[in-house]
Amino acid sequence: MELCDQEQGTENLMQLPRQPDILGRNDPDSIKNELLRLFNEQAEFFKKGARAKQMPSEVAAYEKRRERIRGLFAELGDELRKAA
Repeated sequence: MELCDQEQGTENLMQLPRQPDILGRNDPDSIKNELLRLFNEQAEFFKKGARAKQMPSEVAAYEKRRERIRGLFAELGDELRKAA
């Protein structure tokens, strides 16, 4: 799956699915794709306004994405170390 071209913009990043490999683990490309999707969702959260203006469910979703991003960075680091 290709990341969006410059002409397509970032709106397609939200549509990138998470694609685990055959063993159920993520390869670096799928981790990067999920990170891009999550970053795009986080940016949309902040475009809506201050955190205090958000619904509790939106804040909870933001927190969950933030934790997932941290986990993916750790996983990506592990995968890159294995590849090196």
